Amino acid sequence: MAEDLRGTLRAGGVLCFASAAALTLGSLTVPVYEIYKVGTATHWLHGLDVLSMAGIRAPSSLTTTTPKRQLRHRFCYLGEDRLVQLERQLPDETASSGR
Repeated sequence: MAEDLRGTLRAGGVLCFASAAALTLGSLTVPVYEIYKVGTATHWLHGLDVLSMAGIRAPSSLTTTTPKRQLRHRFCYLGEDRLVQLERQLPDETASSGR
């Protein structure tokens, strides 16, 4: 699947992802539901690594502001403490963004 997405980009195509699906585009992805709702320990999963085509070796993060309520989902529903724990688990060669 990841190679199909990269092939679309190489051919000049456009990809559009939203919400939790957008989190999968980086080298690592956070299992938001499992951590936020189920309560499992913080951990990373392998992402699709589509961002590497742009030279970005980082997990994709979701930071949005809702227009009506002005809510900023700054910590991807995980809360600051859990997001900090995740950032500490990143490999040294991996960047962090979106905070």
